[in-house]
Amino acid sequence: MDTSFSKEDRFYQACSHGDSRAVRECLHGKMCINTRRSDGFTGLHIASYCSHTNIVRILSQNKAEIDLQDGNNETAPTNACQKGHKHVVKSLLEHTANVDINDEKGVTALMIACLNGHNHIVNLLLLHNAQIDKKTIVDETTALMIACEKGHNHVIQSL
Repeated sequence: MDTSFSKEDRFYQACSHGDSRAVRECLHGKMCINTRRSDGFTGLHIASYCSHTNIVRILSQNKAEIDLQDGNNETAPTNACQKGHKHVVKSLLEHTANVDINDEKGVTALMIACLNGHNHIVNLLLLHNAQIDKKTIVDETTALMIACEKGHNHVIQSL
């Protein structure tokens, strides 16, 4: 591992690349698991966005705060929903992620999954009691309205 990087940079890089050995080394080196980058991303946000379920599990098992929000008030589950990473979402939900946290506009993980037509994730969130009737702050849009607007019929049927 390149030692010219700070320990935080090495940690973020390991999370981004799915390098479980390097992540464990950083954690054993007393790395604060919830340290944030300038954009508010933690290692868990990065691993979730990059679909590294193995890293998500390691971080969750080591008490990473699953519901921390980044600079846009998005959580790790929201990042995974955005990209369609079902296995990451499932892992986060197994570690008690709050599915109904919203960003600064009132958008939830369910709304993001509906927007992108990720029906497999919509069903998973519904199994974990995601609130279907939550509304965005700006225009009071619901998950169903988003799915209808995008023409995601399979998502509409699930809702």
